[in-house]
Amino acid sequence: MFWTSFLAGMKTFVSSYSRLTLTIKYADAPIEGIHRVLEIALGTPIPRGMALDTSAIEVICQGTTIATNALLERKDIKSALLITKGFKDLLLIDNQSRPALFNSNIKKPGWGTRSALDAELPENHVRGVSGDVVQILKCVDEAAVLCELRTLWNEGFRSTTVVLTHSYTFPDHELAIAPLARHIDFEHVSVSATADAYLTPHIRTYLDGFAHGRGFADGLDSVRVEFMQSDGGLVNHKALSGLCAILSGPTGGVVGYARTSYSPEDGVGCIGFDMGDASTNVSHYAGALEHVFETVTAGVTIQVAQCDINTYFLQVASGGGPMLFWKNGLSCADRRVQELTQDRQMFLGMLYKGRPRTFTDANLFLGRIQLDYFSKIFGPNKDQSLDVEVTRRKFAELTAIINKDTGGSKTPKEVASRFLAVANESMACPIRSLSEGRGCSLKNLASFGGAGGQHACLLARILGINTIMIHKYSSVLSTYGMALADVVSEQTMPASEIWGTGGAEECLQKRIRQS
Repeated sequence: MFWTSFLAGMKTFVSSYSRLTLTIKYADAPIEGIHRVLEIALGTPIPRGMALDTSAIEVICQGTTIATNALLERKDIKSALLITKGFKDLLLIDNQSRPALFNSNIKKPGWGTRSALDAELPENHVRGVSGDVVQILKCVDEAAVLCELRTLWNEGFRSTTVVLTHSYTFPDHELAIAPLARHIDFEHVSVSATADAYLTPHIRTYLDGFAHGRGFADGLDSVRVEFMQSDGGLVNHKALSGLCAILSGPTGGVVGYARTSYSPEDGVGCIGFDMGDASTNVSHYAGALEHVFETVTAGVTIQVAQCDINTYFLQVASGGGPMLFWKNGLSCADRRVQELTQDRQMFLGMLYKGRPRTFTDANLFLGRIQLDYFSKIFGPNKDQSLDVEVTRRKFAELTAIINKDTGGSKTPKEVASRFLAVANESMACPIRSLSEGRGCSLKNLASFGGAGGQHACLLARILGINTIMIHKYSSVLSTYGMALADVVSEQTMPASEIWGTGGAEECLQKRIRQS
């Protein structure tokens, strides 16, 4: 919902702004944030709508949730898969796991295939890049491939993936097809990564509009623009892949608390508790970023290095969070408000009017949200804060229903507190799984994000944690972390050696040095 801009200068000048990502007042929230911090840094107003002079900007570090949103929303970009004949159902078969075995209504994954390649040429043997000797049974018929690609283009496909068997050691056939697709003007061609072919066009569309739109005078040609990747490193915006940007936003927070809350002298690990406006993220840091190499996001298997972040959507900050209600004698928190209101302006109006009740309302009612410091983006003109009186009335109505059903005499504050207690217990479970489940001690809790401070103490009490660390930039720590992150470059290569045999380790070391 919000985009935070953070400005740090050579004279330790620091400023931050949080802007709504979608509003009628400005077309692009990141550009608006840069516009406002430049006005502060330069000490002069910049006319609205004027292209920004970038001579005072050295580098722009940014995160994005575009790739994540594309997976969750399944935005309509047609992506074709060119795969070895006989393997067209590979995306549907996947690893043959059946997580919803007993469901009566099984929904197939949202990926599809369109084409297969097959051609006969004489056999021969070559040594692959992994060191294995492979026998080439079939080669690519370029004329047939071009014909198929033109058909796909005419059907509206603009992004394609090329995935051929054994390309991990012999990629020549994939590399031969990729230029053919580019020759026909496919906007994005991905080799061996179907998810990347689907996600990267979304990223590229945004980046082209951000860097080469009307916001900047020189199209950012003279400025370093770097984006946070899911592995915790920055990369030039021209090299950003959608596949590597799925956890771009949350990863900035991991780097932020890792660089500000962890003490190498003590060596005591930290639990990162990031409660922002769109999700709640939990992670662990004990001297090095913890990575996973296979995750499932929105039902899609992603095989790429990512920081190990447990993300769940029990949101209690400005994003609204689950609705609170009483049903069948039980207090319940159901679907997120944002899931029911795809129009964000309608969603903001619902929060302002106090309907329905959410965890934000509970925190507001109990005084955990200070309106003087809360964004004034509600109301008809998007300049008003939350309405406390409506929230009080709504909890009074809910309390009356509960007391009638139970014969009790609870107060509205007790009801609000019980809902928050349920939320805190729910959030404690993944933290225990992330730490105690792996044999890590629970000693330090690094709390950040817009709503982290509202729950940190109660959560620490449940977990038996005595130390809570809240950085002075905790509300914008994800953005601050991007400024502290390192620029990274990742390369992979296949290897086929029998470990333990003479010369195997030396051979691998030699290949690494030569790469």
